[in-house]
Amino acid sequence: MTETHPHRTTTPEATAARTEDLPASTNRPTRTKGRRRMVSVFGDITRSGVWAPAPKTSSIAIFGDVDLDVREATLPPEGITINAIAPFGNVDLLVPDGAVVDVGGLTLSGSKNVAVDSSAANAADGTITLHGFSLFGSIKVRSA
Repeated sequence: MTETHPHRTTTPEATAARTEDLPASTNRPTRTKGRRRMVSVFGDITRSGVWAPAPKTSSIAIFGDVDLDVREATLPPEGITINAIAPFGNVDLLVPDGAVVDVGGLTLSGSKNVAVDSSAANAADGTITLHGFSLFGSIKVRSA
């Protein structure tokens, strides 16, 4: 198929010639360095599938929900730290079976539930650390 433009013509052959020296895509997610913040105010955020979370991630749910699924995520070897803040909201974290998970934090008039199968835990895969604070909200961590 030939695409026409007033100033240039692009054919599949011309595109292939211009991109032949570029590396092939590996379909791996690009790692974000540093911090990443996800803030939900009266809304929902869902992150799942193949992705590369930042080593330090903050999830804030104010009258909303943040759902993080790291089962298919590419985690850094040193693990990840998630700061979850849920005033009147919900933060849910879904981890793979056998993940090493460390959960701490403070709950005021809310709930914190941890249901993780770590019977085949492997510390070499990196620890998933969650520091949570909920005020009339909930923080849930579970394995599939």
